[in-house]
Parts: sequence; C-alpha cells; structure tokens
Amino acid sequence: MTSNGENEEHTDHGFGTQDPAEQEISCRACPVVILRNPYKVEKFKTSTLRIGTWNVRSWYESGRVHNTIKEMIRLNIDIMGVSETRWPNSGEIAIRDHIVFYSGNNDPLHWNGVGIIINKMLKPYVRSFVPYSDRMALIQLNSTPRNINIIQIYAPTADKDDDVIEDFYEQLSQLMKYTKSNEVTMINGDFNAKVGRGREDDIIGDYGLGERNQRGDRLVEFCREKKLVVCNTLFRLPTRRIYTWRSPADTKDRIVRNQIDYVTIDKRFRNSIMSAKTYPGADIASDHNPVICQLKVRLKRVSSARSSKRMDMRRLQDPT
Repeated sequence: MTSNGENEEHTDHGFGTQDPAEQEISCRACPVVILRNPYKVEKFKTSTLRIGTWNVRSWYESGRVHNTIKEMIRLNIDIMGVSETRWPNSGEIAIRDHIVFYSGNNDPLHWNGVGIIINKMLKPYVRSFVPYSDRMALIQLNSTPRNINIIQIYAPTADKDDDVIEDFYEQLSQLMKYTKSNEVTMINGDFNAKVGRGREDDIIGDYGLGERNQRGDRLVEFCREKKLVVCNTLFRLPTRRIYTWRSPADTKDRIVRNQIDYVTIDKRFRNSIMSAKTYPGADIASDHNPVICQLKVRLKRVSSARSSKRMDMRRLQDPT
C-alpha cells in the first residue's frame, strides 16, 4: 500500500547516521544490464533457497535498509525482493554481507521503487540484473538443470485507473520476454490484489484469504495467460501465516487483514516450492508481512571465461 512521502527529509539512500563500519561503499548506477563474472567467495552450499517478498514501505528513512537486512539474517533468507523502496535511480550497493540491487525513478516525491537483496555468497551465480522500471526488476541466477529468474514487482494500488493497471501488466509481459520458457521464473511482490479463498483451476490453491476483488480477477487472468501458480495459496496454514497486510483500521474487535502480496512460479516447477508463508513477527515499521518460500535448487557458478557484456535496455522494451 502507499503512503504520502512529502514529509520525508532524508536524501542518502537510507544510510543517514549509520555507523560507517556498517556501510561497505560500493554504489554505482546501473542504466543497463550487466553480465557478471564470479568473485572469489565461499561456495554457497545448499539444496534450497529461501526467497521472500516484502513491501518495506520506504527505505528512504535512515537505517531502514539495514533493518531489512537484519530481518533477513534473523529469518535466514537468501534472496529478498522488496516493494516500495522509494529509492531514486537504479544500481547496486554492498552492505555488510549482502548486495542490494534496486530500481527506482527520479520523482522528487520518491514514489514506488523495487529492490532485490541477495546474500553476497550468491553473487557468483548472478547472471544479470535488469532494472526495468520503478515497478519491476529482474535478477537471473545460474542454476542446474535450469536457470532461475526472479522478477520483483510493485503493482499500482486499487485507487488507480484501469488503464494504469493494464499498462503495468503490459510492461510485466514485456519484461518476461527476457526469460526463456525452459527456465524457472518467479514473479513476486505486492500485487495490491486479493485472489481470495478457494481453488481456481491450477492457478490458485485452496488456502487463500478473504474474497476476490477486481484486481484479483486481473491477477488470476495474468497467471492463467503466463501459466503461473500463486504459491502462498497452496499450503494449509493458520490465518496469521497467510495474511500479508494489516489495515490501519485493524483492531482486536474488528480485524481487517488481507492477502495482497504473492509469490508465483511457473506451473511446471510448482513441486520445487516446499513451503510458502508469512512471518508476522518481522519488524521494520511496515504494515506488510514478508512472504517467504523455500525453493529446491542446485546453483551453478557463472563461467569465469565469460566477459562482462552490456545489453541495450531498449531491446527489452521494443522487441522489433
């Protein structure tokens, strides 16, 4: 959900007065996609990845990004996609033992923005990062037998006109053209949509929350078109592990909680998802809960023989 950013005063990407020892200064702009060579770091030894999505309700205030990373460490999360970062421009920053990729805009009110944080031990497996817009970005990982694509999104809120929603899904479709059909593709984030409780073919599981709304219909339509399944509707869980957003009107006497943040994956790889649930105890002063899933993987390092390459972003936006 959105909030007015006019009173926010910080302009330092959320670092503020943080201890300089906690800031590993490695920030640069990323106007194009860059294919990377591996660094000499410890081998990432795991058969599963813990992948999450979280609307952080702004990183623009001092220390917010550091708090997010602390929660990642506490919850043992390998990759965390974030929505509504409100950071300008695009690029990457190394903070402690993590790498933050981000994609924003130059609006002085600091709207929107998405980011993807990875454990630094995963960097040798990163094939590319695509900062497509202030509402979506793509990171690609080398893995066997299939590579992994993770798209982080922040969809327009329910008060936006239908043409804004349609433009969002059209851009998302364009970004997906950068992925291959034989790869594992996940689209995660704050969709600002309610798919509701009850099975919908092989798209929505039995364990959603509440009643579907119009934006939920549009999301289901998109998932059907792109052959995606909504993972955090597949597992029978207590309600507190299902809802992702708490309304300001929520009280003990009147509970107002919805499921509007989702983890989705190509239907063919549904069985790779071992679990998907929220963590309501996570705290960065957001009204959203992180959604975390476990994905079975076998990572593969980017070949050291591959030189860094640049690809024109305009080719993604205009395939002709």
